[in-house]
Amino acid sequence: MLLVSNVQAACFMNSDAASDNIQINLGRILIKPSLAIGDRITLWNYNIPAGPVFATCYYGGSTYTRFARSMTAVSGMDHVYQTDVPGVGIRMYSRRDQQVIYVPSQLDYYNVITYVYQPAEIFEVELVKTATTTGSGTILSSGLLTTNYTDGTGPGRPRYTSTISGFIVTSTCEVDSGSKNIAVNFGEVPSTTFAGLSSKGPEHDFAINLICQGGNVAEADQGLISVRIDATQDKSMLPGVLAITPATDAASNVGIELVDVLNGNEHKIVFGQAIVLGRTPVNASSTLQLPMRGRYIQTQTGKVGPGTANGTATFTIEYQ
Repeated sequence: MLLVSNVQAACFMNSDAASDNIQINLGRILIKPSLAIGDRITLWNYNIPAGPVFATCYYGGSTYTRFARSMTAVSGMDHVYQTDVPGVGIRMYSRRDQQVIYVPSQLDYYNVITYVYQPAEIFEVELVKTATTTGSGTILSSGLLTTNYTDGTGPGRPRYTSTISGFIVTSTCEVDSGSKNIAVNFGEVPSTTFAGLSSKGPEHDFAINLICQGGNVAEADQGLISVRIDATQDKSMLPGVLAITPATDAASNVGIELVDVLNGNEHKIVFGQAIVLGRTPVNASSTLQLPMRGRYIQTQTGKVGPGTANGTATFTIEYQ
């Protein structure tokens, strides 16, 4: 009878197995104010192709994927850990067929001999909003973030590791109370004011004011703020001319022209296209203003027919 004693179950890296590093480059990430706690800020993924056997397990054993630094779990959020930026967490996992394996993880093997090969998988990294107030800065300090290794060989010779780089920018803007619903009253304009196609009525100036709070990091890492104007385009397709609201007593052959007056000069508006206002301040609050001008404009040949001439446009804040 053959007796085997003191056999230690373990997995060992094969001598010809390579070690790879996954570089997670998230770039510059802007946290939009509309995100709620628990929402995903961004998602990054990396395809790991199927590969040959890289480890052999004897009488069982395990492979581990661990953080290579101290990480603190975020209470109440599954598999989310704090980053170096307040209010921002990180979740890391691999997708293999129908299986999701989160970091940290342990895969166990139980056969007398098991050959462990690299399956095709997608390695994914999520950033998650974890608090109402978020900060700005480098996501995590440089150095290894995770390491995958066998229990027999140990972390000194990993199968693969990961490093991360990226920068978080937190910027917020809200519409000034006086700009939330702007009513521009053109008053009564005689139809005889218009002498032909593209002739215009009196001008009326107004402004959209945004109160913006910047993050805590200087240089070009503040949010770039734009305003997008949307409206029903007049059938003449004249740039920046919105259609008159249909009504039984509506005026004819006329529309409402909107232009921006940034830097004191008129610029044609393209509906649906962002107008850049500038960047949010550093560690301070400021007002970004979009000065605008509106007027009636004749949109067809012939005479302008009298009647009501109302129109509506909406604006949306955009962050980059």
